[in-house]
Amino acid sequence: MDTRKAEKDGPGANEASEKKRDSEMSFALPSAIGDRLKAYYNDVASEPVPDRFLSLLEQLDQAEGEKKRKSDKEEVE
Repeated sequence: MDTRKAEKDGPGANEASEKKRDSEMSFALPSAIGDRLKAYYNDVASEPVPDRFLSLLEQLDQAEGEKKRKSDKEEVE
């Protein structure tokens, strides 16, 4: 009698098959999530920057420039 066939079809075979399936799923799920996140990020990254954000960034640049000028002026005095 071939014991390899008995082991393959025995009670442990189903458990081994389930472990293999679980292992494959544990790799597939993070990969699928990563793929979807990359696609979402690429969509968002390709959108233009809203005018409101550009305006806020310009205001920040102006405020930083004024602060630097004041700091430079104080160092001279």
